[in-house]
Amino acid sequence: MKKNNEDALTNKIVDLCLSYKMESANHHIDFIKLQIKYYKMQIEFLEASKPFFFERRKLKRNRETIKELRNSIDEFNKQIDDEKMIIDKLKMNMGLDNN
Repeated sequence: MKKNNEDALTNKIVDLCLSYKMESANHHIDFIKLQIKYYKMQIEFLEASKPFFFERRKLKRNRETIKELRNSIDEFNKQIDDEKMIIDKLKMNMGLDNN
């Protein structure tokens, strides 16, 4: 009887830890989405204030910066996918469905 109570309590504690980890992963996803939004705004600004064609150095720097920002956005999207995989694994461990 006492063993069953300890097992039930242990399971509840593990589920609580897993749910906190899921919540943390969701907050991390929200933070990453904000970073993506910020980088997209920077890209829009750089495209709107593009140097003239005869300002080659500025134009080249502008293009490189835009390329770097797009690469960063791609990395952030990969991080979001990783976080979603973690959430799905946690849900499976808790016995929840993947919705």
